[in-house]
Amino acid sequence: MRILMILVYALPLASFLGHLAWAQAAGAAPETGGVGDSDFEEATPGAPAPKGWQRYRWGKGEGDIDAGVSAAEAHSGGRSARVKAVASAAVGFVSATVSFPGEFRYLSLEVSVKRSADYAGNTPWIFISWHQGGKFIGRSDASTGSLRNGAWGRVLLEVPRDAIPAGVDRMAVNLATSSAGEPKGDLYFDAVKVEFSGRRKTPLKLALTPVAEFGWFRHGEPRAYRPKGEVPEDLEQLSGTLLDSQGNQVVERA
Repeated sequence: MRILMILVYALPLASFLGHLAWAQAAGAAPETGGVGDSDFEEATPGAPAPKGWQRYRWGKGEGDIDAGVSAAEAHSGGRSARVKAVASAAVGFVSATVSFPGEFRYLSLEVSVKRSADYAGNTPWIFISWHQGGKFIGRSDASTGSLRNGAWGRVLLEVPRDAIPAGVDRMAVNLATSSAGEPKGDLYFDAVKVEFSGRRKTPLKLALTPVAEFGWFRHGEPRAYRPKGEVPEDLEQLSGTLLDSQGNQVVERA
């Protein structure tokens, strides 16, 4: 474990709270995963699913799955994968499973997503499913709360290797719309990217705690802080922000 101390000089007497530090782990260049037709450009518009993908229904539902390759919307290129909002369960696309490279520390999934202007009564559902010997083991879900109707947004899911269930030897990408009310509109997916890397795409946030009792320091004294939790051994970059007891930014350093 690496021991780290943060020192800040020449600040007025104050109590500092809610500190955060950002750590970036080093690593080799990322390796792109083998998800087939990840930009959906190889399929003919109107096809039921892109090459290397299949339509799928999660849970009980009735009727045909209204989904396929679309030329009406695209984030990049000229095509996307479209799925219509559903009244029950969840429907969408599943990629073929892919294996892992020998060495990596983080797995990341990025997907461009667009909710149609009238999309309602459903929520986007994007996740990685974990498999062992052809058997489903579990899943990791991406956060989609930042997506808005009528505009493309980028969804990122990052999973440390030690968070992948033990024994898993393959993974698949799952892109779906899930019922949450009266269904309206369509959901579009494009530019799917899977990477295996030695470094994080998202910052690691560490809360800082002051060494002095209650966070009070005398004028002119160095202000010393320790991060809560473990600091990565391969720390490459560090920046931080200090806030006073009113939530105002006092200092920022990189």
